Amino acid sequence: MDSFERALDEWQAVYVLIGGMAATLTGLLFVAVSLGVRTVMSDENPQLRASAIRTFNQFLLIMEISIVVLIPRQTQVTLGASVAALALLAVVITIWSSRDVITKGLEHGRRQVLTANIMFGLMIISGLLLAVSGQNMLFLMLSVVIALLISSVFEAWGLLVELGRGDQEPGSAGGGSS
Repeated sequence: MDSFERALDEWQAVYVLIGGMAATLTGLLFVAVSLGVRTVMSDENPQLRASAIRTFNQFLLIMEISIVVLIPRQTQVTLGASVAALALLAVVITIWSSRDVITKGLEHGRRQVLTANIMFGLMIISGLLLAVSGQNMLFLMLSVVIALLISSVFEAWGLLVELGRGDQEPGSAGGGSS
């Protein structure tokens, strides 16, 4: 076992934990979106649909990276290239799923797309640096994964708040008496 494999082996428990967290949050988000699927999928809410896809995409990238890290006998080049390729795919999915938000000039949605793509760009950079520099970049990659997890949680929270607003009765201010 070379030094990169040993170093990667030491990080695997962390990626199991992070992958499990992302999978759990994805499942909870799936249930919440399913309950509000009419609101999310309506033509009046392209920003909600884009936000749902973007949030799932972020959690999915974290799970994919966690899986890739757990592949045995990985080299720094294969791991780094895999991470960069998965993050690039996440950029493509985010831009594709947000094309209505981007073209209709919905400013808040544009900021969310930009934020997600910045996170994905950082993941691409960390993957490429890992491929070139090896184990010294494992901590950087983990830092970006954690930042992406935090960003994803905030994105999911924003989506759920918007879904909750869409579920209010017409004329309701959202603050009824108990």
